[in-house]
Amino acid sequence: MSADGSQFDLATITFDLQLHDYLALPGMILLYWDHVLTFRDELRFLWLRPKTPSTYCFLANRYIAFFGDIVILYFTFNTTAASACRGVNLFRQLLLMVNQSLICVLLTVRLYALYGRGSRLWMYFAAAALGLLALAMWGISGRESYPLPNVNGCHLGNSFDAGVHLAVPWEALFFYDCMIAVALFWKSFTSSKTVAGRRDTTLLGLLIRDGAIYFLAMATANLGNILTFYLTNDLLRGCLSTFASCLSVTMMSRLMLNLHAIESKGIFSSIATIDYGYHNKYTTSDSDTRRIHEGPELDTLWTRDMERSAYWTRDDYLSEEL
Repeated sequence: MSADGSQFDLATITFDLQLHDYLALPGMILLYWDHVLTFRDELRFLWLRPKTPSTYCFLANRYIAFFGDIVILYFTFNTTAASACRGVNLFRQLLLMVNQSLICVLLTVRLYALYGRGSRLWMYFAAAALGLLALAMWGISGRESYPLPNVNGCHLGNSFDAGVHLAVPWEALFFYDCMIAVALFWKSFTSSKTVAGRRDTTLLGLLIRDGAIYFLAMATANLGNILTFYLTNDLLRGCLSTFASCLSVTMMSRLMLNLHAIESKGIFSSIATIDYGYHNKYTTSDSDTRRIHEGPELDTLWTRDMERSAYWTRDDYLSEEL
């Protein structure tokens, strides 16, 4: 293909660029609307409490995307000199990389807490993350894009070779998400047992369901975006990047705010204790009662469902023992 966009007529360029821009809007609307909905929780759980490293990481993930996408939105719908478009698009790619890197850090921190902070697993994930980050940087630096003259907004055409390079960061992210998901599900499978050795199928199923929702949503968005780099034309490569990034930031914000709602100690806390305030002939003290209900703090999207599930499991357990 030509490296200047001359293979496209004006009608095709106009339609494809409008489609590219409009596909970014749903993700941005979701990001800003959810920010409004959750700002009260953010103020309550983060701004009005002592700050920890996890707090700063969460806020960076939330506000770099918030303000960075405003810049992207401005240049998307305003005409910019062709000489400046390369810098704007480089900023866009770096913004996407920073957002996704922060999300990977938050996921790794959650996994580190879930494994009791004593596991060396985080070292392997850190090494994998550094390798994938280097690969992603190579992908961004090796692209060959060309400006599109006489179009509204700041856009670059990406040849197939450029698309292959730009797909590398998203492929690295998808691979890392798969690693996180496997480690999370394995830990959930091996640790979700009752004191009697019975598997808590209700709670285990809930954990797998919630984790699967997050992973499948992001895997679908990332895979869809990866395919655009290979299957679409030069004007639409990566047209789902902004949507996928905004979706991941929004879901991660929701996940972490819910964890703060469950446990006031912060994102780094790994144990949540629910005291239902009952005793039976099999418990000899308050500490015995509480130990029955101790377990890893679950990365669940629906806190109330988790608590109801725990109540049902408790009642079933007592009825069988009695």
